[in-house]
Amino acid sequence: MTQNRPLIAVIEDNADLNGILVHALRAAGYAAEGHLTVEDLEAAEEQPDLYLLDLNLPGEDGLSFARRLRLTRPQAGIVMLTARNEMDQRRRGYDSGADIYLSKPSSVDEILGAIGALSRRLAPAGAPQPDEGQPVLVLSPRRLEITGPGGSVSVTAGEAAVLAHCAADPDGRISLDAFHDAMPDGRDLSKVAIELKIVRLRKKLAGIGFDGRSIGSVRNFGYQLLVPVRIAQT
Repeated sequence: MTQNRPLIAVIEDNADLNGILVHALRAAGYAAEGHLTVEDLEAAEEQPDLYLLDLNLPGEDGLSFARRLRLTRPQAGIVMLTARNEMDQRRRGYDSGADIYLSKPSSVDEILGAIGALSRRLAPAGAPQPDEGQPVLVLSPRRLEITGPGGSVSVTAGEAAVLAHCAADPDGRISLDAFHDAMPDGRDLSKVAIELKIVRLRKKLAGIGFDGRSIGSVRNFGYQLLVPVRIAQT
Protein backbone atom coordinates (compact mmCIF):
# COMPACT_ATOMS: atom_id res chain seq x y z
CA MET A 1 0.00 0.00 0.00
CA THR A 2 1.55 3.28 -1.12
CA GLN A 3 0.21 6.60 0.20
CA ASN A 4 -3.12 4.90 0.90
CA ARG A 5 -3.28 3.75 -2.72
CA PRO A 6 -3.18 -0.02 -3.21
CA LEU A 7 -0.75 -1.81 -5.47
CA ILE A 8 -2.92 -3.36 -8.19
CA ALA A 9 -2.13 -6.45 -10.24
CA VAL A 10 -3.92 -6.69 -13.59
CA ILE A 11 -4.08 -10.37 -14.63
CA GLU A 12 -5.44 -10.46 -18.16
CA ASP A 13 -4.07 -12.62 -21.00
CA ASN A 14 -5.17 -10.21 -23.74
CA ALA A 15 -2.00 -8.13 -23.99
CA ASP A 16 -3.73 -5.10 -25.57
CA LEU A 17 -6.47 -4.97 -22.93
CA ASN A 18 -3.91 -5.57 -20.20
CA GLY A 19 -1.91 -2.57 -21.39
CA ILE A 20 -5.01 -0.35 -21.59
CA LEU A 21 -6.07 -1.24 -18.04
CA VAL A 22 -2.59 -0.72 -16.58
CA HIS A 23 -2.30 2.64 -18.35
CA ALA A 24 -5.74 3.77 -17.12
CA LEU A 25 -4.97 2.77 -13.53
CA ARG A 26 -1.63 4.55 -13.55
CA ALA A 27 -3.22 7.63 -15.09
CA ALA A 28 -5.72 7.60 -12.21
CA GLY A 29 -2.85 7.63 -9.70
CA TYR A 30 -2.59 3.94 -8.81
CA ALA A 31 0.49 1.75 -8.76
CA ALA A 32 -0.35 -0.99 -11.26
CA GLU A 33 1.49 -3.88 -12.87
CA GLY A 34 0.27 -6.12 -15.68
CA HIS A 35 0.59 -9.90 -15.84
CA LEU A 36 -0.63 -12.23 -18.58
CA THR A 37 -1.03 -15.28 -16.31
CA VAL A 38 -1.22 -16.18 -12.63
CA GLU A 39 2.17 -17.82 -13.01
CA ASP A 40 3.66 -14.52 -14.27
CA LEU A 41 2.22 -12.75 -11.25
CA GLU A 42 3.62 -15.23 -8.76
CA ALA A 43 7.09 -14.81 -10.22
CA ALA A 44 6.99 -11.11 -9.27
CA GLU A 45 8.51 -9.93 -5.99
CA GLU A 46 5.87 -7.48 -4.76
CA GLN A 47 2.59 -8.67 -3.26
CA PRO A 48 -0.38 -6.66 -4.59
CA ASP A 49 -3.18 -5.32 -2.42
CA LEU A 50 -5.85 -5.60 -5.09
CA TYR A 51 -6.32 -7.87 -8.10
CA LEU A 52 -8.13 -7.09 -11.35
CA LEU A 53 -8.58 -10.65 -12.49
CA ASP A 54 -9.75 -12.20 -15.75
CA LEU A 55 -11.67 -15.45 -15.32
CA ASN A 56 -10.42 -17.28 -18.43
CA LEU A 57 -6.63 -17.52 -18.20
CA PRO A 58 -4.07 -19.93 -19.60
CA GLY A 59 -2.58 -22.03 -16.81
CA GLU A 60 -4.41 -21.54 -13.51
CA ASP A 61 -7.79 -19.92 -14.16
CA GLY A 62 -9.24 -16.94 -12.35
CA LEU A 63 -11.73 -18.89 -10.22
CA SER A 64 -9.05 -21.24 -8.91
CA PHE A 65 -6.65 -18.40 -8.16
CA ALA A 66 -9.36 -16.34 -6.43
CA ARG A 67 -10.24 -19.27 -4.14
CA ARG A 68 -6.59 -19.81 -3.26
CA LEU A 69 -5.97 -16.11 -2.75
CA ARG A 70 -8.99 -15.73 -0.49
CA LEU A 71 -7.66 -18.49 1.77
CA THR A 72 -4.11 -17.15 1.99
CA ARG A 73 -4.78 -13.39 1.88
CA PRO A 74 -8.36 -12.76 3.02
CA GLN A 75 -7.90 -8.98 3.11
CA ALA A 76 -6.91 -8.68 -0.55
CA GLY A 77 -9.38 -7.06 -2.92
CA ILE A 78 -10.55 -9.00 -5.99
CA VAL A 79 -12.36 -7.48 -8.96
CA MET A 80 -13.26 -10.23 -11.43
CA LEU A 81 -13.53 -9.11 -15.05
CA THR A 82 -14.91 -11.63 -17.53
CA ALA A 83 -16.97 -12.09 -20.66
CA ARG A 84 -19.13 -14.64 -18.84
CA ASN A 85 -22.32 -12.91 -17.75
CA GLU A 86 -24.66 -15.76 -16.77
CA MET A 87 -26.07 -15.52 -13.24
CA ASP A 88 -24.69 -18.91 -12.20
CA GLN A 89 -21.25 -17.77 -13.37
CA ARG A 90 -21.57 -14.58 -11.34
CA ARG A 91 -22.47 -16.66 -8.29
CA ARG A 92 -19.44 -18.89 -8.86
CA GLY A 93 -17.30 -15.78 -9.09
CA TYR A 94 -18.55 -14.47 -5.76
CA ASP A 95 -18.29 -17.92 -4.19
CA SER A 96 -14.67 -18.12 -5.27
CA GLY A 97 -13.87 -14.91 -3.39
CA ALA A 98 -14.55 -12.02 -5.77
CA ASP A 99 -15.55 -8.74 -4.13
CA ILE A 100 -16.97 -7.31 -7.35
CA TYR A 101 -17.83 -9.09 -10.62
CA LEU A 102 -17.80 -7.00 -13.79
CA SER A 103 -18.80 -8.22 -17.24
CA LYS A 104 -16.86 -7.49 -20.41
CA PRO A 105 -17.08 -5.09 -22.01
CA SER A 106 -16.95 -2.72 -19.02
CA SER A 107 -16.04 0.93 -19.39
CA VAL A 108 -12.79 2.18 -17.90
CA ASP A 109 -14.86 4.49 -15.66
CA GLU A 110 -16.82 1.52 -14.30
CA ILE A 111 -13.61 -0.42 -13.61
CA LEU A 112 -12.03 2.59 -11.90
CA GLY A 113 -15.19 2.96 -9.82
CA ALA A 114 -14.88 -0.66 -8.67
CA ILE A 115 -11.21 -0.16 -7.85
CA GLY A 116 -12.05 2.99 -5.90
CA ALA A 117 -14.74 1.23 -3.87
CA LEU A 118 -12.34 -1.55 -2.88
CA SER A 119 -9.53 0.93 -2.21
CA ARG A 120 -11.66 2.57 0.45
CA ARG A 121 -12.18 -0.81 2.11
CA LEU A 122 -8.46 -1.52 1.94
CA ALA A 123 -7.53 1.77 3.58
CA PRO A 124 -5.50 1.26 6.79
CA ALA A 125 -7.36 1.22 10.10
CA GLY A 126 -7.69 4.74 11.42
CA ALA A 127 -7.67 6.38 8.01
CA PRO A 128 -10.38 9.03 7.74
CA GLN A 129 -13.59 7.76 6.14
CA PRO A 130 -16.41 9.89 4.71
CA ASP A 131 -19.63 10.13 6.71
CA GLU A 132 -18.15 8.32 9.71
CA GLY A 133 -20.91 7.10 12.02
CA GLN A 134 -23.52 6.96 9.24
CA PRO A 135 -25.27 3.57 9.05
CA VAL A 136 -23.74 1.38 6.37
CA LEU A 137 -25.48 -1.25 4.26
CA VAL A 138 -23.42 -4.45 4.25
CA LEU A 139 -23.88 -6.76 1.27
CA SER A 140 -22.77 -10.39 1.43
CA PRO A 141 -22.94 -11.69 -2.18
CA ARG A 142 -21.99 -15.20 -1.05
CA ARG A 143 -24.78 -15.52 1.50
CA LEU A 144 -27.19 -13.39 -0.59
CA GLU A 145 -27.88 -11.25 2.46
CA ILE A 146 -27.89 -7.56 3.33
CA THR A 147 -27.42 -6.16 6.83
CA GLY A 148 -28.25 -2.76 8.27
CA PRO A 149 -28.80 -1.13 11.66
CA GLY A 150 -32.14 -2.95 11.99
CA GLY A 151 -31.05 -6.50 11.15
CA SER A 152 -30.51 -8.70 8.10
CA VAL A 153 -32.62 -9.94 5.20
CA SER A 154 -32.10 -12.26 2.25
CA VAL A 155 -31.83 -10.88 -1.28
CA THR A 156 -32.04 -12.53 -4.68
CA ALA A 157 -28.94 -13.03 -6.83
CA GLY A 158 -30.21 -10.26 -9.10
CA GLU A 159 -30.71 -7.84 -6.19
CA ALA A 160 -27.21 -8.66 -4.92
CA ALA A 161 -25.78 -7.98 -8.38
CA VAL A 162 -27.58 -4.62 -8.54
CA LEU A 163 -26.26 -3.58 -5.12
CA ALA A 164 -22.73 -4.77 -5.98
CA HIS A 165 -22.85 -2.67 -9.14
CA CYS A 166 -23.93 0.37 -7.10
CA ALA A 167 -21.11 -0.30 -4.62
CA ALA A 168 -18.62 -0.28 -7.50
CA ASP A 169 -19.88 3.01 -8.95
CA PRO A 170 -18.41 6.19 -7.39
CA ASP A 171 -21.90 7.76 -7.25
CA GLY A 172 -23.77 4.58 -6.33
CA ARG A 173 -25.57 4.56 -9.67
CA ILE A 174 -26.76 1.80 -11.98
CA SER A 175 -28.00 2.44 -15.50
CA LEU A 176 -31.06 0.72 -16.93
CA ASP A 177 -28.81 -1.27 -19.28
CA ALA A 178 -26.69 -2.45 -16.35
CA PHE A 179 -29.86 -3.28 -14.42
CA HIS A 180 -31.04 -5.42 -17.34
CA ASP A 181 -27.71 -7.26 -17.34
CA ALA A 182 -27.76 -7.80 -13.55
CA MET A 183 -31.16 -9.49 -13.44
CA PRO A 184 -31.59 -13.10 -14.63
CA ASP A 185 -34.59 -12.11 -16.74
CA GLY A 186 -33.41 -8.54 -17.22
CA ARG A 187 -33.74 -8.27 -20.99
CA ASP A 188 -37.41 -9.25 -20.78
CA LEU A 189 -38.30 -6.73 -18.08
CA SER A 190 -40.51 -3.76 -18.85
CA LYS A 191 -39.96 -0.40 -17.12
CA VAL A 192 -42.92 -1.18 -14.85
CA ALA A 193 -41.44 -4.56 -13.91
CA ILE A 194 -38.08 -2.93 -13.15
CA GLU A 195 -39.77 -0.36 -10.94
CA LEU A 196 -41.56 -3.15 -9.07
CA LYS A 197 -38.22 -4.81 -8.39
CA ILE A 198 -36.84 -1.51 -7.10
CA VAL A 199 -39.90 -1.12 -4.85
CA ARG A 200 -39.29 -4.61 -3.39
CA LEU A 201 -35.64 -3.79 -2.79
CA ARG A 202 -36.56 -0.50 -1.10
CA LYS A 203 -38.91 -2.44 1.20
CA LYS A 204 -36.10 -4.82 2.15
CA LEU A 205 -33.82 -1.87 2.91
CA ALA A 206 -36.55 -0.26 5.00
CA GLY A 207 -36.96 -3.51 6.93
CA ILE A 208 -33.32 -3.44 8.05
CA GLY A 209 -33.28 0.16 9.18
CA PHE A 210 -32.98 2.30 6.04
CA ASP A 211 -36.50 3.63 6.19
CA GLY A 212 -35.77 6.96 4.54
CA ARG A 213 -35.08 7.44 0.84
CA SER A 214 -32.71 4.58 0.09
CA ILE A 215 -32.88 4.24 -3.71
CA GLY A 216 -33.61 7.18 -5.95
CA SER A 217 -34.52 7.41 -9.63
CA VAL A 218 -32.12 9.21 -11.98
CA ARG A 219 -33.94 10.67 -14.94
CA ASN A 220 -32.91 9.28 -18.34
CA PHE A 221 -30.37 7.01 -16.67
CA GLY A 222 -31.56 4.55 -14.05
CA TYR A 223 -31.25 4.45 -10.26
CA GLN A 224 -28.95 5.55 -7.46
CA LEU A 225 -28.32 3.89 -4.10
CA LEU A 226 -28.48 6.68 -1.51
CA VAL A 227 -27.02 4.80 1.47
CA PRO A 228 -23.33 3.88 1.91
CA VAL A 229 -22.61 0.24 1.10
CA ARG A 230 -19.69 -2.11 1.54
CA ILE A 231 -19.10 -5.69 0.38
CA ALA A 232 -18.64 -8.34 3.09
CA GLN A 233 -16.09 -11.13 2.65
CA THR A 234 -18.29 -13.87 4.13
